[in-house]
Amino acid sequence: MDLDFSKIEAVIFDLDGTVYQLNDFQTKLFLSFPFSPRKIKADQNTRKELADKDFQDSEGFYAEFFKKCAQKSFSKFDLFLLDTLTKHKKLKAVEKITNSKIEKYRIWYFTKYLPRICKLISDYYPKREEFDDLLVQFKRTETPFIIFSDYTFAEEKAEAAGLMDKKAMMVFSAEDMGCLKPCERAYTTIENSIMFKNYGSSNILMVSTNDADGEGAKRAGFTFMKIIDDEDELQEYQESDVYAMTWKDFADKLDSYLRQKAIKYTH
Repeated sequence: MDLDFSKIEAVIFDLDGTVYQLNDFQTKLFLSFPFSPRKIKADQNTRKELADKDFQDSEGFYAEFFKKCAQKSFSKFDLFLLDTLTKHKKLKAVEKITNSKIEKYRIWYFTKYLPRICKLISDYYPKREEFDDLLVQFKRTETPFIIFSDYTFAEEKAEAAGLMDKKAMMVFSAEDMGCLKPCERAYTTIENSIMFKNYGSSNILMVSTNDADGEGAKRAGFTFMKIIDDEDELQEYQESDVYAMTWKDFADKLDSYLRQKAIKYTH
């Protein structure tokens, strides 16, 4: 299907994998933490488990998230110790050890894990080059430009990728809202932000390589554009009811539309 860009009044870009590509990111991430593979896997597996869950706020989300992450990162010795203490009904000791593990994971997550991800992005994953021209056109036409990440530290990651003009965009994190994609509330929260108050749902375009964003956008009534950089994979979508384009083709068409809009806007 071909997208009618003239109906688009605001654009949301997924951050991870869309604003910047993630080639070999997992390899680099695990190499950055050679002694913490369980902690990384715990984060990734917990996110899969909690995907689409809504905890209403970040406090509720983190209570469950860190509890599960800590449990998934237990060593064999940790499990043996907790099992032994439980069998001997040392429940206070079990609680104390468990809470300590949860707190240690929380500290690692915010002080080591997320900052290291930002460093990897800064070193290896710059924004796609077309964003420089697109940002100019977004500003000229006063078209809302939104960055949306599942993770927190969204502003820091966007800046690490080279999106420095904070006045030209708004940045949202599902995690900060107390949920994970494709939870509908995350998308409707963005829609209800001040920048989108004059636009209908279908006039908001969600752009992402991530199918979860497609589901979330569908629930919220947004238009969805799936970015596919593999030509063979793209062919599979040609007969589907999903808008799909390579990043280069999409960026060129969006830039052209915004330039035409700028001409009308200035007259």
